[in-house]
Amino acid sequence: MIDALILTAVTACAMTWLMLRVAGRWLIHDAPVDRSSHDRPTPTLGGLGIIAGTWAGYCSWLLHAEISLISHPWLMFANLILLLFVIDDVRRPLSVREKLGLQLAAALAVCASGILLSEIELPRLVHHVLAGPWFWLATVFWLVALMNVVNFMDGIDGIGAVQTLTAGAWFAVCLWASGSPLWTGVLIVVVATAAFLPFNFPPARIFMGDVRAMFLGLQFGVFSVLGAAAGLPLWVFAGVFGYYLFDVSYTLVRRALRRENLLVAHRLHIYQRLGGECGWSQRQVDAAVAVLNLILGAGVFLLSGLGDVVITQAFPTQATGSILVAIGAVALIAASVVVESGDRRAA
Repeated sequence: MIDALILTAVTACAMTWLMLRVAGRWLIHDAPVDRSSHDRPTPTLGGLGIIAGTWAGYCSWLLHAEISLISHPWLMFANLILLLFVIDDVRRPLSVREKLGLQLAAALAVCASGILLSEIELPRLVHHVLAGPWFWLATVFWLVALMNVVNFMDGIDGIGAVQTLTAGAWFAVCLWASGSPLWTGVLIVVVATAAFLPFNFPPARIFMGDVRAMFLGLQFGVFSVLGAAAGLPLWVFAGVFGYYLFDVSYTLVRRALRRENLLVAHRLHIYQRLGGECGWSQRQVDAAVAVLNLILGAGVFLLSGLGDVVITQAFPTQATGSILVAIGAVALIAASVVVESGDRRAA
């Protein structure tokens, strides 16, 4: 495993450096617009560094792992489909229909590989076993939703990498504690992103681009479905990535209630408004996201009972987990109140 992680880090770092040079030479830049958080043209294509590092790590890992499904031809085809999002970063912006079409094609390819959601569970509330076409429908919806969530939440320097590092690391820990060998694959994604972060930390020298968002959304979606099949409930993943899911859901509902066009790009996510109306720096927002993810991750880990694997003494793991999750939930609500208050003052 160590060899795979070293290969991942070296490849991701080297490929990102190369993309920085290529983007600079060929003027492949993201020019600032009214809704941008940057004020100067910034090279893009950095996501290819994460993708190259991740696949280098996968190849090394799969030589020794007893997991053949990860290398299924249809799953590999799904990842190749997402590489077409480079068009959005290099040539021209893809339309909403084009993006959705590529996302659906990638999600259907994953389903064709046999990776399907079999049940939906919320502790003490819902436990629904899927059947028939619902296998495919639920899986496609979940994968497409995650790809868009990751894409929506990459609007300031460093936030995408920080989210992947903190939430992704806790997801890997949860998989490890559940006994699933998939934790190594998630850790490879985390390490590839960590190697990219020095290039993207505020002020960013290079952006990830849409291709990275789609790739990471698909990777986490696939691992969450595989984890659920191996016994790690999907709600554990959703809890660990709770900040992303909350911010996107809150923003969509808020815009829908205001009868705004949900397909139009905007700067109305909580993290963007903290840096806008509330005057937070990008580093402050990134730090807040990191701390919140660490709290939520620890809370979900303990609340789910997975903490019992490493904590053997008499310790109120689930009670502590409930407190940490509650703290995270209060922080999310407080953040929404802060940005709404700032919005009213600005008006």
